[in-house]
Amino acid sequence: MTGTKRVVRKISAALFLFLSIALVAVGAIYLTATEFMPYHSAAIEAEWSDLDSNYRALMLGFLKGLGAGSLVVGIGIAVMSVALYRGPAGSYAILLPTLSVGYTVLLSYATFTVYSGTPGNPPLGLALGGIGVSAVATLLMYSSNETGT
Repeated sequence: MTGTKRVVRKISAALFLFLSIALVAVGAIYLTATEFMPYHSAAIEAEWSDLDSNYRALMLGFLKGLGAGSLVVGIGIAVMSVALYRGPAGSYAILLPTLSVGYTVLLSYATFTVYSGTPGNPPLGLALGGIGVSAVATLLMYSSNETGT
């Protein structure tokens, strides 16, 4: 293993860690939300206060579900990123890219659904950026030939 390959692996780990921090932050925001975001209001063309309590509870349930998924995936990616920084990916050489690319693709799909089907303006660029970071980190990890598999 050359020094250059080790550096490439560590850059990959840093990118995965950056993604994990973003996912944990999104998860925390959505888990602690007490009402929906402004783009949700625009998407359904209604203010939070206009919704009856059943719809508010349903919307908060959806938001907290998204937040829980993002938080857990972010924590999983963080744990594997730290391990990748310390050494070859080994047993999670498949799991780390699957979680990061898979979750960001599905999150982007959900965001695009709102973007294309409603007047709302969700953060589609941010979601697509997650795919980019995941893809680059994955390519770097595999190009380092230090997956340990």
